[in-house]
Amino acid sequence: MELKTILRFEKIKDYNNLNLSNSHVYRYLETPNANPNIMNKKLRGSGNVVKDVKRKFEENDINPRKNAVLCIEAVLSLSPDFFQSNTNTKDFAISAREWLISEFGDNLVSAVLHLDEKTPHVHAHIVPITGDSRLSARELFNKSTLPDYQKSYLKKMKKIEPKLKYNKGSKLEHTKLKDYYSMINEKVEDGNKLESDILNLESELEEKKIRYF
Repeated sequence: MELKTILRFEKIKDYNNLNLSNSHVYRYLETPNANPNIMNKKLRGSGNVVKDVKRKFEENDINPRKNAVLCIEAVLSLSPDFFQSNTNTKDFAISAREWLISEFGDNLVSAVLHLDEKTPHVHAHIVPITGDSRLSARELFNKSTLPDYQKSYLKKMKKIEPKLKYNKGSKLEHTKLKDYYSMINEKVEDGNKLESDILNLESELEEKKIRYF
């Protein structure tokens, strides 16, 4: 089966939706299809996305205008067939974190590796602040930059799986996050997704120094 990168971006324009995203990502509310016995891994952030986003605004003296994009939520993953072992999942987590920091630096306020669903994936929150301290999602996330992010992500992930591909212009590129949430839970579990394997993976990730921020 063909292996592909999965990278999604979605705009969050108000604090209500940011709170909902925060609750999903950090499991403050019960999440269907998630195993409550498996711990996810916080890769960056305080555990409160709203607090982290507001802190960025304060640091840059930004008072968001009405209807401004407060934050970009990203989901990063790979085709489910890639995750055949704990080693593969560990390599993905490390590479995803490195890519996010390389691309977005201090604008990356939160990143969480979800292991409690059927397909491992990372949720990230990015505050779109420009180099001159303006809040501008239009400048940082547009028709020109989005393909560049896809290509950069593919390049990074090909280091751990050379067979990965990204099809420019495919409908799958534009799948909304709410649809992606459903998609990743429809994939069939294989024998390597046992709870004991995931718990072992958590220990391996700690050894690789994926630390809390």
